[in-house]
Amino acid sequence: MTNHLASILAIDTSSSHCSVALQTPAGVLSEHVATEQSHSEHILPMIRRLLDGVGVALADVDGFAVGVGPGGFTGVRLGVAVVQGLAYATGKTVVALSSLLALARAAWDARAEGVSAMTVAVANDARMSQVYWAVYRFEVEAADFVYREISAPSLCDVVDLPNQLSLLGEELTLAGNAFSVFDELTNWLSSTGVTVAEIDHSAPNALYLLPLAQMAFAQGQAIAPHLVAPLYVRDKIAQTIAEREAAKHA
Repeated sequence: MTNHLASILAIDTSSSHCSVALQTPAGVLSEHVATEQSHSEHILPMIRRLLDGVGVALADVDGFAVGVGPGGFTGVRLGVAVVQGLAYATGKTVVALSSLLALARAAWDARAEGVSAMTVAVANDARMSQVYWAVYRFEVEAADFVYREISAPSLCDVVDLPNQLSLLGEELTLAGNAFSVFDELTNWLSSTGVTVAEIDHSAPNALYLLPLAQMAFAQGQAIAPHLVAPLYVRDKIAQTIAEREAAKHA
């Protein structure tokens, strides 16, 4: 296992927010702004402001982290492309993390004092009455945190999510914007009393990618920039012409 990196730049543009965070020996800086469809206009100036804020050159960043979704296709692709470009330019490696995991980590950070373990279910609006969801288990181990993925990021109909969560058979803490966006889920919450984390549920924040990235770098999970890819959980948006023709004659 390698030592933690001195500096990491993390970004997430998978949602309506453009989010950037920078960790250096001088401390942590972040910007998390609702930019809707204009991420491409904001992401590079945000990165420059953070670097200038601590007097760090891009070449001095030791590694990069990116939230690869699931989320808005355009935003996810932008985040991946920007981090790939920065990593290629500096010869550094990248940690690719689920954007849902960033929300789960925020819930873990907001836990009550003395809580040493927590299972976090995250669900975000995926439009078309569907949600992106995942479940993570966090625990304290040797004065640090460890986590495991209980249910990988996937897609389900809003009406099916309560049943999916009940099948886990665990006490859950909830995170993500789906629980306030959809009436089906707010009604379910009012009838079950499941705990909702006291965090900003509106969008994944790159700030919470930093500790996850440090762990990933220390465990040798960083990858070359060309290997970073968006995390899409919808099977396909459209079939190719060849696939449609084959289906007709099947």
